[in-house]
Amino acid sequence: MKKVLLTLALGFGLLTANAQWIAVTTINKVTTIAGEDIQPGEVYDLDVCPGTKRYHFNITDRLGVGYKIQDKVIVGITRSGKDINDEYNYDVFARYNIKNTALADIWAVCEYNYFHSSDEKYTDYIDLGLMYSMEVWNSFYLEPNYTKSMKDGEEGQFNIALSYIF
Repeated sequence: MKKVLLTLALGFGLLTANAQWIAVTTINKVTTIAGEDIQPGEVYDLDVCPGTKRYHFNITDRLGVGYKIQDKVIVGITRSGKDINDEYNYDVFARYNIKNTALADIWAVCEYNYFHSSDEKYTDYIDLGLMYSMEVWNSFYLEPNYTKSMKDGEEGQFNIALSYIF
């Protein structure tokens, strides 16, 4: 048993000795409507009229961590918001570096939400896209990207992501 634990510790140490860990997040625009969560009998005491829309940006809703396997491949996991039961969902992601340019890198992106019912089509939970990754400062990157769900009838979306490579 000692040999197995020692081998695992040595293997993990070798993996992380030259590791390229990456922290990622996506900037989301969040819309809230004042008074939408008022229950019958409660008093509304906010400073705006009920029904007023407010917009703000959230950078912590889709936090994640990845591991750079090679210079061209990154795999990881991101939090993808909450479901109906107020529990977090997670996406597994993979990035493949298509081209290095002088100003930025172009990546192919694949995300998969693996927490879904087994009777549904798994391809409905895959998002594919392209990402343009520009180094802003040292190891801090700005990453505009476009992703499209594989689910029939859904439109693609433009995202702005941030990442930091350790």
